[in-house]
Order: sequence, then structure tokens, then C-alpha cells
Amino acid sequence: MLNNWFSKQGTKKREYLIKIVVDEEGAIDRSATHSRPGGNEFLIDITPASNGAPLASVTAHELGHVLGSIFETPGYRADPRITNPQHANLLLERGIPLFPEEQGRMIASETEAWDIAEEMGNAVSLKDREHSLASYRKGAEFAKNFWKGYRAPWQ
Repeated sequence: MLNNWFSKQGTKKREYLIKIVVDEEGAIDRSATHSRPGGNEFLIDITPASNGAPLASVTAHELGHVLGSIFETPGYRADPRITNPQHANLLLERGIPLFPEEQGRMIASETEAWDIAEEMGNAVSLKDREHSLASYRKGAEFAKNFWKGYRAPWQ
């Protein structure tokens, strides 16, 4: 996957700054990658996973999001947290799920980040990957029931 993206990027030199903060006592399942759209600086916060996944696996996954941003992979470009961050953050910060269609695009982005993590050669276990993706699928199912009978304004 990434080899295709590298070959399409040409030879222009770009520089990125990635800061990784590992908090072994942080809130469970709160790892995240932060950046500004089109920016060249990334902050990755790593916290323990509820399934006990190694912090290296969690970090590799978050780096998958960074690489998705840098190389504008399909999952990254379609992620509602990227395409409409104000809307997504407003809902997610208040515990309101995204619309089901958005949940599907978010799951695609998360899956892509795990795929990239595996490509980096990290020994990401399928069990850790599935545990993480299951939490997003659970959220998608909740969203489907939450928004039942409603249509997203753009549909």
C-alpha cells in the first residue's frame, strides 16, 4: 500500500515533525494523533489499551494515521474527523455518535492505519487490531440506533 503512495509523490522534499508522548498511566483507550489539516507537525498521545496491547503496537497504529495524512491515503481523505472536523469533534466531545455513514468512513480510516502499522513491520497482533476495530464497530452500531429515522443533512 505505502509503496504505491511513495512512488506517486515525486521527488519534492518535505519535512515533518512528529512528537510522541507515551503516558503509561494515562486514561485507557485515549491514544490519538493530532495535527492541523495540511500541516507538517503531529502530536501522538499514547495511553494504555483496554486489551493490554503493547504500547509499541498502539504507537505503530497512530503512526499509520500520520503516514495516511502525509501521503493522503484514501482512508485518511475520507475520514469524517478530517473532512469535517468541527462537526465530528462537536458530536464526539459530547458523546453523540457520528452518523452511520460517517462511522463507516471512520472505521475504514482506522483499518487503514492498522494496515499501515502492519506494513511498517511492527508485530501487530490480529487480536489487538480486532479489539480496537471492534470498539469502532460497536460505536457504529450505537450510531445506527441513535440516528434511526434521521437523515444526515448532506444525504
